[in-house]
Amino acid sequence: MAVQFFFRRGEFEVIHGGTQQSMPGEIGLVGDALTIGSANEEYFFALVMLAVFALLTMNLSRTGIARMFRALHENDLSAQVLGINRFRNKLLAYAIGGFMVGVAGALYTIYIGFITPEFFSIDITLLHYMMLLLGGMGRVWGVILGVTTVELLNHYILQTLIDIFPEGTALEPMFFGIIIIVVLIVEPKGLMAALGQLKEYLRKWPYAY
Repeated sequence: MAVQFFFRRGEFEVIHGGTQQSMPGEIGLVGDALTIGSANEEYFFALVMLAVFALLTMNLSRTGIARMFRALHENDLSAQVLGINRFRNKLLAYAIGGFMVGVAGALYTIYIGFITPEFFSIDITLLHYMMLLLGGMGRVWGVILGVTTVELLNHYILQTLIDIFPEGTALEPMFFGIIIIVVLIVEPKGLMAALGQLKEYLRKWPYAY
């Protein structure tokens, strides 16, 4: 809400340049040698960036910094007693996450070609939270699985509801709300944890011991 207030105020245009901005038709990444203009180029560029950040995150999760992050996540008071700087590491985690989200926002801007504060409302925040919750927090593959699942549900199932019921668009929040409740009841750790349990079951099957 504070950010939207900042970008909507005309007296701050000298800082942010205005409430509405349009992206050029072609964006040069390395001068004129590498440009992005078509939908296919945007898709493959976003796919490459996804692979790069997924690889970086997976490698980060094996470092001492990630172990401190996990300790703070589990119990920040105990982690501080063990000598972990709570403020510095929480600020570092926020900075890393903010940088990744900033790159994602830039890619989203390239995709839609037009940017305004209305695009970044509380609805998109809740949608992203549902993706994390559904896939499984704290896991790179869980995030990818959650995004894929939500997008497939949004594209196929909700489109079917809209075709059947004229008020299908109004049913979207209720539909995803039911999914969140079911996930929290059945498997709070997300689909990745459920797949892990299924893999463990199949590894032992048919011998239960």
